[in-house]
Amino acid sequence: MERSAPRLSIILVTHNTCDDALACIRSIEENASIYETEIIVVDNASVDGGPEEVARHFPHVRVIENDTNAGYSRGVNRGIRESAGEFFLILNPDILVHEGALDRLVEHAAANSDVAIVGPKLLNRDGTVQYSCRRFYTIRTFLYRRTPLGRFFPDSPVLRDHLMLDWDHETNRDVDWMLGACLLVRRSAVDDVGLMDERFFLYFEDVDWCYRMKAHGWRVVYVADATMTHAHRRESAGPVWNRRTLMHLASLLRFYDKWSRFLYRLKSRRHVARFLFALVTDLVVINASFALAYGIRYLLGTVFPNPLFPFHTYLRFLSFVNLTTVSSLFFVGFYARAAGAGGAGLVTDRFIRALRAAGVAYLVVTAATFLTQSRIYSRILVTIYFVLLPFLLAWGRYLLHSAYRALRRGAYDLRRAIVVGNDEMARRVGEQFRAFPRIGYDLVGYVAENAGDKGAGVLGTTADLPRLVREHRVSDVLFVGGGDPLPIVSTLLVRLADAPVTVRVVSDLSAITLARGKTEEFLNLPVLRFDRRSLLGYRPGMKRFADFVIALFASVITLPVAAVALLLLLAGRIRPLLRPIDVPVFRGGSVRRPRFRVPPPGEGGVPGALARRLFTAFPLAAAIPSLYTVLSGRFSFVGPSPHATEEGRFLDEWQRLAATARPGLCDVGAVSEHRWVPFRDPLGLNVYYMQQWTVGLDLQIIIRELIRSFRKSGNGGTAAGHE
Repeated sequence: MERSAPRLSIILVTHNTCDDALACIRSIEENASIYETEIIVVDNASVDGGPEEVARHFPHVRVIENDTNAGYSRGVNRGIRESAGEFFLILNPDILVHEGALDRLVEHAAANSDVAIVGPKLLNRDGTVQYSCRRFYTIRTFLYRRTPLGRFFPDSPVLRDHLMLDWDHETNRDVDWMLGACLLVRRSAVDDVGLMDERFFLYFEDVDWCYRMKAHGWRVVYVADATMTHAHRRESAGPVWNRRTLMHLASLLRFYDKWSRFLYRLKSRRHVARFLFALVTDLVVINASFALAYGIRYLLGTVFPNPLFPFHTYLRFLSFVNLTTVSSLFFVGFYARAAGAGGAGLVTDRFIRALRAAGVAYLVVTAATFLTQSRIYSRILVTIYFVLLPFLLAWGRYLLHSAYRALRRGAYDLRRAIVVGNDEMARRVGEQFRAFPRIGYDLVGYVAENAGDKGAGVLGTTADLPRLVREHRVSDVLFVGGGDPLPIVSTLLVRLADAPVTVRVVSDLSAITLARGKTEEFLNLPVLRFDRRSLLGYRPGMKRFADFVIALFASVITLPVAAVALLLLLAGRIRPLLRPIDVPVFRGGSVRRPRFRVPPPGEGGVPGALARRLFTAFPLAAAIPSLYTVLSGRFSFVGPSPHATEEGRFLDEWQRLAATARPGLCDVGAVSEHRWVPFRDPLGLNVYYMQQWTVGLDLQIIIRELIRSFRKSGNGGTAAGHE
């Protein structure tokens, strides 16, 4: 039968699996596809004679031999680069192809242009269905799959959902991912998304590939009427600490390092984590240095006439030494980042700084020993300690730096990046990201400035950037285009106010003077760097924490007034003291918050008169119930003005951001007559507030509102008002 397009490339990656590979190729030829097919075997340095046997039995099969075992994903990628098919089928050597399976996979993919990956129904050797379709991992899934918890609860809904056990596997359907033992992949999808991630030596490369395909808008489909047999060995499910289990765990950690939302946000505070690791390391070194100095002084006991007291008598003194040494390290800039320093340069820099810190701390500690005149403080011990300290601190910092460099070499803790631009310079920057992982970046892809721009790896246009940043866990956006990026940058930073993203702009030197951007050199290019707080100071989490602390403090102070008001309310001889107040909010409409009301003269008798005296003496007491709405999170002390109605693309982004804020007991427009802001229009007030927000600014607004309320009460009114 004449063979026609689409062309099919079948890729097998082998490593000491000679017999399986021969059986697999034989099954392919016995159940050949009607389409023109090529078979490529990529061998990862087998020692069982597999490549020779394949070439002897199947001379038409192309065999590519790697000098070393480069890993499964590298083997697959090399096969893809050497292939010519529109579709390529990734097969494990332990797969046996059934009649018609190849054609059904190709036909399903060819008939659905939005499908990137299709997989067949896999059978065990005994003919039972192998559950090769899975849902993506979650923390609960991991606990059930990789701890003894799954053995105690084998029928857990978590496991059944992950393995998709409640489905008969006899119908086609979209799935999250499938085992990489057999995957038919569309070449155009790989051109768009990229090859397998070669950082996964073995395991999870299939999960990651499917995850990326779906993140780019492609579909992953299980085809039930294409059947193959898979001799699934699952070597990782053997003894707990076998080599493959550890490899599986390493790949799992890599997958979560790449895609976990929690780690994505945690990495935005990586400088805090680095500082804490450095501080803990230094404390260990400080105490180890003191213990070593004590041991040296003990060995030199016969040299010095004064006795050496037991180590436990130095514990309080050691606490003082820790505090003094760490303070001195801060003072000399030991924790300042050494730009570009590494290896010997880092050790030298840290040794010099540690030497200076040791000198400062030595003066303080020895002065303290003279002032206290305590006999337990051996000045020889202190001297030995401070002689050892600079060397051990520099050595400890070198070990910490080496450990982090090892993580980087293993491609952990990379910053996922998008390059905006599709010209030669943009491609060159992207190639450097991929070629030099030690830079610390994982290139997600490119974003075009115009909808008409096409190219491999293009994820979308600049209008898609907010969605792409969230979907792909992007932490860095680099503008390398030729147009003016600043309007896009400002809009992007506002729309991604809650995302830990940094924006850099490759610019000529004439643009370096622009405000709010930090100038720096990046890959030998002059760039402007915009952190996510460059344009926006508003931080919802910090604002909520400050509101809670202030409201809690105010509630404690006003508790006696609230107790008296409650007693009056319970007296029952006056109408309820609580009344709701409608508060307009930015997003439209209003919300209600409670306030105490002042009973008018003649109402309530003695309790009413007492209430009037109470609220006259404490005019702001009427707002006490509102404190509890702040504690509960329904209100904030200060919120955006509710009257901003101007339209416009750029301004709409600020309006959308303001609409996410909690309503305030007072809005920024309530004190606009004071000169704390340069704007009078409501929209300008909101923009200024979102840009310049700090806890101090909220306190300033609250204090001004308190002062204004006292002034109103002094002019004959009360803060509570009358019904």
